[in-house]
Amino acid sequence: MDPAVEKGSDVKDKLDFVEFISVYIGVNLALKILDESRSILWIQEYFNVIVASIQLYVPLAFILIRRQNFSDFGITFQNWKKALGGFLILMGVLFIPYTVGFYSYHSFFLQRSLSLHWHFPEALGQAALFQLFFVALPEEFFFRGYLQARLNSLFPKKLILGRFQLSAGAILASVLFALSHVWIVPQIDRLAVFFPSLLFGWLRDRYQTLTGSVLFHAACNLWNLWLWTIFVSA
Repeated sequence: MDPAVEKGSDVKDKLDFVEFISVYIGVNLALKILDESRSILWIQEYFNVIVASIQLYVPLAFILIRRQNFSDFGITFQNWKKALGGFLILMGVLFIPYTVGFYSYHSFFLQRSLSLHWHFPEALGQAALFQLFFVALPEEFFFRGYLQARLNSLFPKKLILGRFQLSAGAILASVLFALSHVWIVPQIDRLAVFFPSLLFGWLRDRYQTLTGSVLFHAACNLWNLWLWTIFVSA
């Protein structure tokens, strides 16, 4: 490799790393401060809007400043039909086994007495829009769009299991995703989000768009909400 090209690549990697660390720490500190300040009336009222805005606009600002292509960060509708198909397949394959696991965990491991009530959560449409636009979209843009793209650039290796390929960036972004959940709300069981996060990351890499990961993230949250609604602890 030309020494000048190699030097330029090293400089870019260092810039990407410094930016990535700064943005990750800065955003999480901001979210932690917000969470600790919920007693302030206006923060409590606009908390979800502020959180979503930070996760969206902070990384977007760095993308715009460096004049990078949005498509490099999954901000594209290219392959959206294939991504939609992947999302639907994952739902069909995983949601029933997850339901069985959910019931078994709470019933047998936690020794909770569960009763089944077949009904949907109140204001389901409102909950779906909230999960899509105030949770899944900003979190996926921040973790799978921005952070995973930076990590894939810094660590281009992949974990290959047969036909299934998972990038190092997807794995590391999932670690950071789980740590952020525990950092904001210090409960050890919140680390479990690492596992669905791997699937979010896989969808983002597989189809080179955030479409599938955003939809699957929102669907997972809604399904979990529905399970809490129909399985009522006695």
